[in-house]
Amino acid sequence: MRESYFQFVNECWEFGGTKAEEVDEIITLAMPAYLRLKSDLGYAPLLEMLLLGSIGALGESHRRYFELGSGIQAVRAFQREHPDDVRFNVDRRGEIRYVKFRQETLRIRARRDLPH
Repeated sequence: MRESYFQFVNECWEFGGTKAEEVDEIITLAMPAYLRLKSDLGYAPLLEMLLLGSIGALGESHRRYFELGSGIQAVRAFQREHPDDVRFNVDRRGEIRYVKFRQETLRIRARRDLPH
């Protein structure tokens, strides 16, 4: 499910979507889902955020999608590039469970146009 689910959905339902590969684009596509799912403390469940983000991007006019594995890698890469802007909570196995983006990061992302 982490590597080819949305490709399968895209092909079966003939959405005509294309796969997003760049870290910046994946983060931008996932941001609306983060804003919907985040708690009052600003944390959102990572997998649910990525699922909702890819579903939203594929189903809307963007016709873009990303796989869960690519989304997880993109969030990790974004955190390495911007360590002050992203926080993680991990489960007992050390896997990322929740993610939090700093408010300034959200404002910058909100001003960007999503790719077409």
